[in-house]
Amino acid sequence: PEQYCEERPFEQNWLVRYLTNVRFKLVTEEQLDLAREILRRKCIIGLYDKVEESMERFKSVFGWNVPLTQKDSFQTCSHNMIQANTYREGALSHRFGDIGEEGDVIWNFFEKKNRLDQSLYLFAKQLFEEQSALFE
Repeated sequence: PEQYCEERPFEQNWLVRYLTNVRFKLVTEEQLDLAREILRRKCIIGLYDKVEESMERFKSVFGWNVPLTQKDSFQTCSHNMIQANTYREGALSHRFGDIGEEGDVIWNFFEKKNRLDQSLYLFAKQLFEEQSALFE
């Protein structure tokens, strides 16, 4: 893992980098704060582990009016998308190896290298709950 991170330091904290357009320097708490503000102001949060609720939110926000005659097709499409991502995760794990379970040495190594993204993810989970009031 150390060699991987040394060779690719700008792949660490990828989401914070992407949201704040910082590509070739180390990201800091300042960029994390900006990324949080971008999520709060500009994004409807969806979570993989709450995919059905997330899809309902997206349908509401984006005006996806699915006619009853196509409801089964929409659900099949959503299901296929979820299955494809599950397959992709398995393929990546097979190709690059398993990073183990939370608390394992490798897991902790990557978590430390991506601590800003981890913090942003926890913020997004909190924001998902806060946004629930918009969809009641």
